[in-house]
Amino acid sequence: MYLIALSATITISSVLTWLVGGASIWIGLLVTLLCHGLLAIGVFHPRSSLLCPTFCGWDDGVAGGDSPPIALTFDDGPDPSVTPLVLDVLKAHGITATFFLIGKNVQRSPDLAARILAEGHEIGNHSHDHPRHIYLWSARAISRDAARAQEAIRSATGRTPSLYRPPVGFRSLDMAHAMRQTGLTLVNFSVRSLDTRDHNPDRITKRIITAATPGGIILLHDGSDRGNAPDRTATLDALPRIIKQLRASGYLFVTVSELRNKSNFRS
Repeated sequence: MYLIALSATITISSVLTWLVGGASIWIGLLVTLLCHGLLAIGVFHPRSSLLCPTFCGWDDGVAGGDSPPIALTFDDGPDPSVTPLVLDVLKAHGITATFFLIGKNVQRSPDLAARILAEGHEIGNHSHDHPRHIYLWSARAISRDAARAQEAIRSATGRTPSLYRPPVGFRSLDMAHAMRQTGLTLVNFSVRSLDTRDHNPDRITKRIITAATPGGIILLHDGSDRGNAPDRTATLDALPRIIKQLRASGYLFVTVSELRNKSNFRS
């Protein structure tokens, strides 16, 4: 576990600098806090690539012309009570999105995973068991969990994902190594809806519309890592509004892989 080892090394080095080198304890504490602050940013900030290369969309005006691209993504599915309704909304509006699937949920609802792909959407790997403290896992454990999800998704859909979104968006040095081992590209998001804890569709819609930018990636949820039948009423209520308002602003909805190909949107 590189992250734990690095944290311990920083702390021990600061203490030894104070004890042996005679430096002020306050300098040691300041260095320790600064280094741990940087580690925290690398682990928890969704757009940081400090510890692990992470694609979160583009900030450099990728969208030329009048139709800036933006990607809708859905985590934690598939779920039999929510995913079909999300797919119906997307189909009604004629747009495609990217679904990051949990392996154990795919095993419960393989037909839904197949439907997502059949309706033209992109599928990605969102781990097999959705461990919330994955940033403490070793590269081997992360790779093993990702491989289990890959197999579940491949068995249900015939497609092997190339994109990986970590549980809760957390990363680590070990995850960077695991991504190299598995050949997966790590994807996070630039716009967080907070729809797993905010059950007000008006606030969810406003939060997304306010934060949306050309080349951005929006995070929503069509499932849960804690069992079936999650309450996603607010998400389902907000989704048509989000689509309509972003479309009215000229946005073009694309998949994450389409967004990664910047040349598609250059004037």
